[in-house]
Parts: sequence; C-alpha cells; structure tokens
Amino acid sequence: MRERNHNPRVGGSSPSSGISFSSHPEGEAVKEGEEPQAEARELPVGLTGFDVMNYSLAAMQTLVNRYRLAGSPPDILVTIPVTDVRTLEFHRAESMIALGRTATAEALGEAGLGSGAS
Repeated sequence: MRERNHNPRVGGSSPSSGISFSSHPEGEAVKEGEEPQAEARELPVGLTGFDVMNYSLAAMQTLVNRYRLAGSPPDILVTIPVTDVRTLEFHRAESMIALGRTATAEALGEAGLGSGAS
C-alpha cells in the first residue's frame, strides 16, 4: 500500500523527515510534543467571552437546524430573528411570548390557515 504525502499544515506526517505534525489555528506546522505559541488577543469593546460562546453555539445550532429541516421540511416554519432573542433574558419573557405569537400568526396567515393567534 502506498503511503500518502500529508500536508503538515493540516496534520499528518512528513515522509522525508519522519516528523509528525499537528494542525495549528494559524495554519503553521507544529512538531509533535511541542505546544503552539498562542497570542493573547483582546476582544472588541463590548464583546464578552460569554457573547463569543453564545455566537459559536448559535452558529452550530443554525447548521444543525438547516440539515434537519432539509431532511424533513415542516409544513409551516415559524422563525424568530436572533437579534430579538438572547440567552438568559428571562426578564423579557412577556415580550418574547408576544413576539412568538405574532410570528406564528404571520406564518399561519401566509400558509392560508387563518390568524392562529388566541
């Protein structure tokens, strides 16, 4: 079996040197057993680590939802803009429920199924 020549930038080994590499966030090769040198980067003003975590989870959830919806499309899809709802904003429950009712009524109306609001 022929050995493939791996690119050290994406992980693998270099057949000529026998040195193993792992991938590095900036795309630089790092020898096996060495720690990559990471720079401490400041977050933009107004952006917290919690925000970064929320945006990362939202991006992942969006992709998962797209795959699920592609496999089993719903008859009616009610969407809420992500700019209107944030994690841990329980104090805004009444306005979020009203937003959900409005979005549901609009979706039902577009589908020709009446207002749907109670």
